[in-house]
Amino acid sequence: MSPQSESHRDVEERDPLRLVLSIGAGATLPEEASPTSLGFKAWNLARMAAMGLPVPPAFVIGTGWCGREAPDPCLWQQALQRLERESGLGFGDARRPLLLSVRSGAPVSMPGMMDTLLDIGLTEATLPGLVRLTGNPGSPGTPTVV
Repeated sequence: MSPQSESHRDVEERDPLRLVLSIGAGATLPEEASPTSLGFKAWNLARMAAMGLPVPPAFVIGTGWCGREAPDPCLWQQALQRLERESGLGFGDARRPLLLSVRSGAPVSMPGMMDTLLDIGLTEATLPGLVRLTGNPGSPGTPTVV
């Protein structure tokens, strides 16, 4: 079977941490999870959530995907749908928008070498919904790359 025709389930059974891990909302931390497989940011969030500390629901695409082509959307779309259910928000929803952040993480600190993308999903269509939800017109709409 070629890598392109491999099913999501086949890959998950071989190496579940190379895929998507849910964080928070009662998700457990797999025994095999480590900073190497998740990156330190996600590893520490997952540990805090597993200890029962309040951590917003999230998901992480494991470091096993680094250097590969983009993961098959079916891998992260299921996690995104779960995140929408848990948060009561919707990605692209004009009334109750879910905004995402993409944070790169590595087992070794590399300050200034990786970008963080914030407010993914903030558009002209979702901005009024965000202002209504937060009650803060502040300065949303300013895209941020850190």
